[in-house]
Amino acid sequence: MLLDRDKPEINLIERTIKEVFVNNVEFGEFKELDSPYPEFEWSLKLYDKVNVRLFYDRSALDIGVPKNGEYVLMSEYTTQPFIRGMKATLPENLLNNFRVLDDVAKCILHEKPC
Repeated sequence: MLLDRDKPEINLIERTIKEVFVNNVEFGEFKELDSPYPEFEWSLKLYDKVNVRLFYDRSALDIGVPKNGEYVLMSEYTTQPFIRGMKATLPENLLNNFRVLDDVAKCILHEKPC
């Protein structure tokens, strides 16, 4: 269950995505999960072709990228460091993670290894 206190963090996530991807992102379904805790899934499309899913659970944010019909962590595509867990939603870590996602999305688009 999302509360008013969760909105600033969600807004920060959205602003950071827009900062990194500018006009190359389409925000899709935002699905609040049935949970006593703040949890959601948020679908994005990058560069008109790469579907991504954000998984948020009590201030922990994971980014799922498509591989073989399912969503996997970015570590399946890259060795670049990205932050997971509760620290993932700190502003500097969001920026880092979405920059890594940008690199991963470009690799997926061009069908080449990262």
